[in-house]
Amino acid sequence: MRRDHVNMASTSVTALHALFRSAAASFERDAGRLAQQLALMKRPARRGSIKRGG
Repeated sequence: MRRDHVNMASTSVTALHALFRSAAASFERDAGRLAQQLALMKRPARRGSIKRGG
């Protein structure tokens, strides 16, 4: 009985770890995209491109 509880706990921990890793990877991807957009916004753009909406 005790061994089953330990196995369940370890599997749930590994599942949580995999979930956290995938979430961190997607967060890093989104953060990189946001950083690129911010860099594009900071760069002095021509007025025509701003009038056209980007």
